Amino acid sequence: MEFSKIVMSRYATKKFDGKKIPETKVNELLELVRFAPSALNLQPWKIKIVTDQKIKEMLKPAAFNQELIKI
Repeated sequence: MEFSKIVMSRYATKKFDGKKIPETKVNELLELVRFAPSALNLQPWKIKIVTDQKIKEMLKPAAFNQELIKI
């Protein structure tokens, strides 16, 4: 299955393995994100990629203290 079809099929990720995603795949994903539905087709997305562990730890309370945010 092509990566774009996987993204478009939508599912909730339950577990991450901690592997780094190649930059080419990240860029492809960022391009596909713009197709996510939104109210009135406005697509008001602001995407931030956070790799710094200290920032991830600071964001944890905003993510209901989920451990997955630190991976």
